Amino acid sequence: MVSAEDQVWLKDFDVALKKAQEEKKPILVFVTAKWCSFCTMMHNTTLPNKEVMVVIDKFIRVEIDFDQNPDLCATWGAGSLP
Repeated sequence: MVSAEDQVWLKDFDVALKKAQEEKKPILVFVTAKWCSFCTMMHNTTLPNKEVMVVIDKFIRVEIDFDQNPDLCATWGAGSLP
């Protein structure tokens, strides 16, 4: 199992999509922003949780910055963050 320090979160959706197709794995998208306190909490507590890591290790993980990718986020219906 991957440790929290070794978890790879890609930053480019197209790269993640290609990797997912190559490895025949689903994609897990984490839409986040630097100013989002809930996103920071999830990044610091939920994602490194051992039980969560077991589940998300089955996915190609991609972290998408909400502010830098508004059009991409809008296509998924992510019009705002908590």
